[in-house]
Amino acid sequence: MAGKQHEHDLTKRWWLPPNFGEIALNTTSYDPNVLAVIRKKFLGWADRLAQVYVPLLRNGHWYLLIVDMYYSELVYLDSLKNDDDIAERKKQMKFVAFFLETLLSDKGFYKEWDGLYPKCSTYDFSEPWAGQQDELSNDCGVWVAQWMLQATLWGGDHTLEVNATTRHNPVRTDICRMAVDDWDKKVMASFNRKKKKAKSAVANAVVDLDDID
Repeated sequence: MAGKQHEHDLTKRWWLPPNFGEIALNTTSYDPNVLAVIRKKFLGWADRLAQVYVPLLRNGHWYLLIVDMYYSELVYLDSLKNDDDIAERKKQMKFVAFFLETLLSDKGFYKEWDGLYPKCSTYDFSEPWAGQQDELSNDCGVWVAQWMLQATLWGGDHTLEVNATTRHNPVRTDICRMAVDDWDKKVMASFNRKKKKAKSAVANAVVDLDDID
């Protein structure tokens, strides 16, 4: 296919809220008003759109779907892959891709409509390497947020690493220590000001008593 909609701008991305995925997976029971709000706040013109980021939830676990129009791929990022769940998660992603495709078939999404739109549901899956969280960790949502926040770091080969310690920043100890030190300094400064003010008040009171004598 060719057309202006397929001259992709690699900086043009949509970051969608979690309830978009819920709507895509429950097309018979969602509130149209919610989708209208999402469209107004999160979806711009689809001309030259390159990527769409969709956080998805299954059985209490968050993972990320990136619908990549430039490479015609459904990028699957998961911080805790489980062979028993991958098939169902991919099925979810296909449903979401088809829902997105249906939306983007509406000429109202384009400034310059030429009848072409991305056939997202036909894209193949891409599963780039992704570090895995600890099985006892509850940080899957943090990983998804990090992937979305660091979207500008993605290269053509979809390579992006998230620190394997997830929310436990490797310099966390130093940051905490500096925060405590800073807090102690502020507390001491406040205490010294109050102490100085109290001494001044006592001194003034003594002067007043001398005047009475």
